[in-house]
Amino acid sequence: MDICVCIKRYPSLGSAIMLTDDGMAIDTDKLGFTLSPHEECAVEAAVQLKEEHGGTVTLISMGPEGVEEQIREQFAIGADRAIWIRSDSTDIDAAQMLLHHNTCPSTSEPAAAVVAPTGGAVALLP
Repeated sequence: MDICVCIKRYPSLGSAIMLTDDGMAIDTDKLGFTLSPHEECAVEAAVQLKEEHGGTVTLISMGPEGVEEQIREQFAIGADRAIWIRSDSTDIDAAQMLLHHNTCPSTSEPAAAVVAPTGGAVALLP
């Protein structure tokens, strides 16, 4: 069973949010980042399914430099590989991209997806 999990990094709850000098964006240089609890649960469920049925867990994330820290944390939990789409845009959601293409990147089989409330998705392939 090949399982794809879309993850996204979020500012840690305890982080102080500061704006850039022009006041038009959030200054992310001093922010701590983490995954949402929904996405952490999705990765854990995918790893449990992999351990029960065999296969692989592939993470998909889209974002700027720095997202690799969250990807590495999920490797420690048991994810096998990751696809990181580097982008500074906030207009595109990796879960929507997966659902739009209706496939997991490792195969051309159609995917069924369960989307977490924060936009995380788990795609299970037959």
